[in-house]
Parts: sequence; structure tokens; C-alpha cells
Amino acid sequence: MNIKNFLKEKLKINVDINLSLKTQNYLDIFLKYFRKLIMFLCKILQKLHVPVALLGISIIVIHAYIFLHLGFKFSIEYILGISALIVLTVLLFSGFLRIFNKNIKFHKALGIIFIVIMIFHILFG
Repeated sequence: MNIKNFLKEKLKINVDINLSLKTQNYLDIFLKYFRKLIMFLCKILQKLHVPVALLGISIIVIHAYIFLHLGFKFSIEYILGISALIVLTVLLFSGFLRIFNKNIKFHKALGIIFIVIMIFHILFG
């Protein structure tokens, strides 16, 4: 598959690029090896997904306990932190339910929502 077909079919971008045959061959080779690299990294990260998640959840729960033990303050960082903790709890349970149900879309969507809320919590905290 050359770069024009890749852009048109996979990314839905219709680009009229006039590349030399040599450049197209280099791009084809690069895309081939880049895809292999991404697939290799995905396999490794898929195996590390659960242990890293459990470690992260334990650190987040300790962090939440410490700051809630100091007293709840009605501020944006506390509200974002609590909402992130609630989303993380639902994300954890949806991860357990994924064992029985192979529907992964809800788990992925919650993961993205959690990341966005955590970015806001870090930025406004």
C-alpha cells in the first residue's frame, strides 16, 4: 500500500501528492516498520495494563485519602479530584466487567474521560 492509498483509505484524506517513486518506496517501508513497532508496543503495554492500573489506583486512593483527611474545601481542584475518583471507580468496575462482556467501548470512553478530568485536576490544582 503506498502513501496515497493509505491517506485516502485509512485516514479519509484525499491528497494529491506528487512524490517520486523512490520517496514513495521509502514511505511505504517506513509505514510498514512503524506499524510493526506500534503493534509490538501494543502487545507489551497490553500485558502491563492491569499491573500499572492497580499501582496507579492504589497511589490515587492514598492521595485522595490524605487530602480528604485534611478536610474538604469547596474549590475547583477538590471537585475535579472527587469527580476523577468517581470516574476512576466506575472505570475500575467496567474493567472487571470486561472479563465477562467483551464490549470495550465503554471502558475506553471512561478511560479517555478520566484522563481529561485528571489533566484538568493537575492544571487547576
